[in-house]
Amino acid sequence: MLLFSVAGVQAAKKDIVSDQTHKCIISYVEETHLMKKGNEITVVSLLLEWPEVLCYYSMPRLQKFLCQNVFGNECSSLQEGKKAFLSKMGEEIQTMPDDKGLKVKYISATLMQVYHEPGRFMSFRIVVPKRDGKQVFAELAENILFTYDIAHDEILMTKDMIVRSFQKSGSNNDLMIMMMEKHMPDIGMMIDGNNLPDYACLMGYKGGMAFNLKGSADSNSFESFTVVPMKEVGMALTKKVKKLLASPNVVRKPAVKEGEDKKTTYTDANGELIYTGVDNIPTFKGGSEKLVQYIQQQLVYPDMETNLHIDGRVVVAFVVDKEGRIRDPQVVTPVSSGLDREAVRLIMGMPQWNPGTQQGVPVNVRISLPVHFKLKK
Repeated sequence: MLLFSVAGVQAAKKDIVSDQTHKCIISYVEETHLMKKGNEITVVSLLLEWPEVLCYYSMPRLQKFLCQNVFGNECSSLQEGKKAFLSKMGEEIQTMPDDKGLKVKYISATLMQVYHEPGRFMSFRIVVPKRDGKQVFAELAENILFTYDIAHDEILMTKDMIVRSFQKSGSNNDLMIMMMEKHMPDIGMMIDGNNLPDYACLMGYKGGMAFNLKGSADSNSFESFTVVPMKEVGMALTKKVKKLLASPNVVRKPAVKEGEDKKTTYTDANGELIYTGVDNIPTFKGGSEKLVQYIQQQLVYPDMETNLHIDGRVVVAFVVDKEGRIRDPQVVTPVSSGLDREAVRLIMGMPQWNPGTQQGVPVNVRISLPVHFKLKK
């Protein structure tokens, strides 16, 4: 059940005012938490690709929407939403108690980019437990697709992107079903004509449009993530979406915050001091040559980007802690959802670095690293 009513959102102002000095921050979270409340243990798995800043704007509308639909609360940021989400399940513990009387349940929450055209729009897929009011059904999953219009600070659902006549019964409805069934996995699945997909998102002119379809095959119910090429689905798009696809990229200037660039330390969400400038920066063990060798050996080019001929330079910022471990990755220069995700995977899979030092003492340091993706012609 969608927790946030998009219909109730007022249209955003035409001119979005920059409120950030950073152009882009997309935080990647992959965590498992063990929570205990009374005699109940909850194992929580989080896999999140959370945009905190896009085009120098913190997007409070999108932050609230994500908190409502990923965490089921009314918070307005990743850190606040995650903290409130976990606190409902009790206190965090480090090891599973050896008590047979405990009830154990598993809950996962996933937020993944489906497609990103920097400066224009970003599409997402949310997979979370079904909720009905305050009750959470951990065994049932809800798949939510949507697109965020960066220029107009607007959240687009299926009803905003597909012409109404294609959503109702009739010839257009039949045509829509035929288009989607053509590109579904070959499992003999049939779509219920009275139950067209609740969720869809844009994948650009190159990718088309993605749908989360519900149907049946051999008396069993199925859900299928299906992509329909733009040349086939284009006739069903609303004027708003066609205008978005044809619009130029958003150009905004960074917000002016006096003294912001002079700071060399900050405190993270866990209260730890992080340096952005130190006497000796962290280094990859073996030096730059070994770092390049590692990337070349480990890089796997994503299928979608290969098929769509997408390449470019992704920049990932991350913390190298005082022991040389890597954590808190954030994409600060994105290219596409798949390339961004692969760059983060590469960096998080690296062996421990030599930590940075300040006055001879190892400290936590935030650095950034570019990862170049180039397709062979």
